[in-house]
Amino acid sequence: MPKLTTFPTLVEAWRTTLAHVGPLSGAVWPAALACLVVSVAAGFAWRFDLPVLSFLLSLGALGAWALVAVPWHRYLVLGERPAGAFAAPFAIRRQHIGYLLAIMMLGAVLLPGLLLAGLGGLMGGQFGGWGGRAMALVALGGEAAGLVFFVRLLPALPAVALGQVSDTGMILRLTRGHFWPLMGIICVAAGLVMLALTLLGLALTPVPLAVPLLFPPVLLFASLFGGALLSIIYFDLANEQD
Repeated sequence: MPKLTTFPTLVEAWRTTLAHVGPLSGAVWPAALACLVVSVAAGFAWRFDLPVLSFLLSLGALGAWALVAVPWHRYLVLGERPAGAFAAPFAIRRQHIGYLLAIMMLGAVLLPGLLLAGLGGLMGGQFGGWGGRAMALVALGGEAAGLVFFVRLLPALPAVALGQVSDTGMILRLTRGHFWPLMGIICVAAGLVMLALTLLGLALTPVPLAVPLLFPPVLLFASLFGGALLSIIYFDLANEQD
């Protein structure tokens, strides 16, 4: 069983991102630029109280992100260098569609727990006493189950990008016994990213329009770091299975 260690894995992901983001950006910059432009537009739409437009633009940014994320995973794990910047930069492959479906699947995994939490809070307030406590426990159990499956299924993203996943059962078998190491790595990485974004937001708040303009590039880099992290985790787990 491979031993996933938190800080060595995070350091390796950081170094990998810094070392390889240049070659990748030179090949997929049209899709990355589209992702940034649409993300900036979504930020402005939200700032000007247009939530529906912001949501639709965010979906468009997610589609553009798949065009960046799939070659990123394939480059890091397989050493497959992307084609040139103008060699069909927006060509849709089966892996891109699968990647978007995998993201939606991960969101769907968390949805029942969130619904149970909302229902538990609503019914708990009505019943009160032991009934309220019982509903709170049910909601907590649903959230915990959703979180466990969400964390264990995260390596499905690089697996789909590589075309190496057949079903969710394969990923669950791959991550069996690794929930806590995975949880530790993800929590520390998310905490560091959130801290960096918070400090950046505080520094940029006094500058008009700086946040919607500068946050998307930072978020794109953070997403590449997260992709490198998942690629390393998947590579280590998959190699141990062979």
